[in-house]
Amino acid sequence: MVVAFHEIVKKRILNAIKSVNVPGGWKVVVVDDHSLKVIESTCKTFDILEEKVTLVENLHKPRQPNPNFDAVYIITPSPNSVEKVIEDFTRQKPPLYAGAHLFFISPLDDPIFQRLRSSLPPNFLKSFEILYIDFHVRESQVYSFESPPSFFKLYSPEETPLFDGELKRLSKQLLSVCVSLGEENPLIRFQRGIDSDHPTKALPFKLAQLVQAEFDDYARNKKRFSPPQDMQRPRAILFIVDRSIDMYAPILHEFTYQAMANDVLQIENGKKFTYNYVGADGSTATKDAILDESDTIWVDIRHKHMKDCIDQLMTDFNKFLEENSTITNKDKAANLNDMKKMLATLPQFQDMKDKYSVHLNIAQECMNVFENERLPDIATIEQNCATGYTPDGRHPKTLVEDMVPLLDSSFVSSYTKVRVLMLYIMYKNGILEEDRRKLLAHARISLPENDAINNLLLFGVKLIRSPKGTFKKSKKYRQKPTDPDCYEISRYVPRLKIVLEVRCCFMNFIIKFFHFNRGYFNQMPS
Repeated sequence: MVVAFHEIVKKRILNAIKSVNVPGGWKVVVVDDHSLKVIESTCKTFDILEEKVTLVENLHKPRQPNPNFDAVYIITPSPNSVEKVIEDFTRQKPPLYAGAHLFFISPLDDPIFQRLRSSLPPNFLKSFEILYIDFHVRESQVYSFESPPSFFKLYSPEETPLFDGELKRLSKQLLSVCVSLGEENPLIRFQRGIDSDHPTKALPFKLAQLVQAEFDDYARNKKRFSPPQDMQRPRAILFIVDRSIDMYAPILHEFTYQAMANDVLQIENGKKFTYNYVGADGSTATKDAILDESDTIWVDIRHKHMKDCIDQLMTDFNKFLEENSTITNKDKAANLNDMKKMLATLPQFQDMKDKYSVHLNIAQECMNVFENERLPDIATIEQNCATGYTPDGRHPKTLVEDMVPLLDSSFVSSYTKVRVLMLYIMYKNGILEEDRRKLLAHARISLPENDAINNLLLFGVKLIRSPKGTFKKSKKYRQKPTDPDCYEISRYVPRLKIVLEVRCCFMNFIIKFFHFNRGYFNQMPS
């Protein structure tokens, strides 16, 4: 079954609006800030207005009364939003709208539900439904909760009251995802706790408990989960992990197209790229491009290695020149600069020109950073640390000698230096305090950047080892080279990829590192 989150969520939203049949057919849609972002991740305003909607209004902004129209509320089940709904029908006469059709993006907590039930005049409540869409669609098979503050609430050096509340919120959002996927009721496996005394060592276990409770409540209210649409496939498994499962992957420089562009360029929210566009007359203008699945070139190359992307862009462009040789220059493009110059001379192919210009600029800017920041040398060190091996399968013996010139270099950003230091410390499973002091002196990083290195402790990373202690490199992530065709600067395989690929073949591996949730409720990881 191919998941298409865009279509699933869009259909749920539009079906909710369509289900409201009122005299005259026209209605008002009311949203709050959070639900608006959820809706905008799949729907355009035009899609909503097409469903006989006169306007879309924000619940928390001043609104003009529309007492002749029913309101379709698609909102978050928060105390703030519920209070605003109640005010719409109790604060003034006549009320703001003729009636309320309430669609919450996730389930309401009991106190909020009781407040709504006791305070909203029943003659105005026309319909009530939970949509289970409390997540943001990033791509057809990618969703996000878009909540950077979660990281700080869950990994704070001290356990705070926000910890449990954040896990509860995340569990409700995971329920939304599973219900949206055809009311999927998966088995839950959670990551074994990290070797640390920090409260977060049991984070996957605690979240698994809460998610299971949400599933159980949903099943009780619905009496049962719907059977899978495809009866031939086995029951789904939901893996719950935290960042400690793989501390290398987010720190390494990644050289596939989408990942590299988001790492080294300024791309707003992973989608909006601003670049300089060259016209046929040589003039330049600033343009914004949206990188999403409506761009066929983006979809085709986003997960390919940057070198392969450039090769493909040039091959496709030269093929286009051949197919249109009667009206284009017959010369072929040999590099990115050639392509840029040729594009500027093709005003009659504006759509094609616009699409290629975006990706030529992205590729060229990425390669500029690649060369200027000495990323070939940086990436070799990073890969040697992360895999534990050199490209020829040997243990790296000269890491410090290779690192120091780069740490001293003014061409390498302090951000990159921090990443290299983190990877080296993880590879060594902690370093001597004196060695760390020397490396930091070479890198000349700021105090906040030094704090970032120290905070690796919160993920169970060992930072310092005793001079008298036994030196033992971490073997947790060692990956000997096995693919002769992989690029030397892209040898590391993310741990989660390994988990998902070996699930069917090496169940002993899964059993060792991932517990089933059922049967472990009273066995807190020690």
